[in-house]
Amino acid sequence: TRIAAATYLKNFVRRNMEGGLSSSDLYREFRDQLAQALLRVEPAILRVLIEVFGQVVVKDFVKENSWPQLVPQLKLVIQSSDAISPGQHPEWKTINALTVLQAILRPFQYFLNPKVVKEPVPEQLEQIAAEILAPLQVTFHHFADKVLLSHDGNKLEYEQLLLITCKCMYFTVS
Repeated sequence: TRIAAATYLKNFVRRNMEGGLSSSDLYREFRDQLAQALLRVEPAILRVLIEVFGQVVVKDFVKENSWPQLVPQLKLVIQSSDAISPGQHPEWKTINALTVLQAILRPFQYFLNPKVVKEPVPEQLEQIAAEILAPLQVTFHHFADKVLLSHDGNKLEYEQLLLITCKCMYFTVS
């Protein structure tokens, strides 16, 4: 039922994103609640809803730059998520937070205009690199140590965290 509801929401947003979703206050509430939900849902629902979130990010964060609190809030969530700071906010899943970060970075991987000789880096990308990815390097080494030292079921989780972190850094650098 939850996957069907997530799919319905995805299709609804896809149909109505171009025309605008009712009032701006209602839309802001929707996008904030969507971001909060992504941090807590199980993987099957995350895969469906991350597509919706990607569309919202492109519209509000990349093109319009109208979501200034996104990066600071995501930074706090990542720092206090379950695998990085166990016990603080166990409902915030690190894998979900890094998947959200990856969805935010994905539109920037093709920002370069080949016709412009020296195009400036978007300020949103610089902010993400400075506030989230630079501090995440320490955590990256922690995840690598966990993978090397772990011989139980947690190894796969940390390997996934490493993979998503690598993709995020790749999207930012490329």
